[in-house]
Amino acid sequence: ARTQATGYGLLYITEEMLRCNGKDLKGKTVAVSGAGNVATYAIEKAWQLGAKPVTCSDSNGWIYDPDGIYRFKTSDIGKTGAGVDIPYPIVLQNTQPRGFTIDEELGRLYVWMTKGTTPNPGFGDYNLPGATSTADYSKYNAFVQMDADPINTTDAEGVYVTQMVVDAATHYVYFGFNAASGEKTYKTGLKYYNPETKKVYDFQGNTDKILGVCINPRATYLF
Repeated sequence: ARTQATGYGLLYITEEMLRCNGKDLKGKTVAVSGAGNVATYAIEKAWQLGAKPVTCSDSNGWIYDPDGIYRFKTSDIGKTGAGVDIPYPIVLQNTQPRGFTIDEELGRLYVWMTKGTTPNPGFGDYNLPGATSTADYSKYNAFVQMDADPINTTDAEGVYVTQMVVDAATHYVYFGFNAASGEKTYKTGLKYYNPETKKVYDFQGNTDKILGVCINPRATYLF
């Protein structure tokens, strides 16, 4: 069976149940319980069917965004964009992104690019493209070259950086970095990017391999 089948099926059943009661899923606000395969594909299908999922949760906690939450993948940044009705069809050609996040308040798209990519491996700061525009990889606000090794054993399997998160108060972008053996400037550890200075900094001297990072949306607490 397809990985997404159960999550998609949940929404098809919900849509039919509402239809049988004279209602429409389109335009509804949706709360999703869970954060695994079923929940993430349910979120994706909810958007496709015109609903707005605003929260999901698991045993570790929950997230909530009144503007809606999205099931983003790095493949959403590609020559054809996401293929899903999300606010920004993000397109970066001739590049190999491994992680990204957006800061809607500043109108920025932050992308991590890997080895063998254009312009280079490292952290890219772009203007967030509009509904019909494309982000040109060569037209960045800033690019910080950082040579990373994957967390896992091979380039194909490895994760060069983990989740990238934006602090809404400072607009700093936090991300994990696993330095390649030849990297001379940046060491392994938790980093943050300051969009005002357009530079990457160490976070409190941390030198760990970071496997996950998040920020409490109600207060500036970094985990």
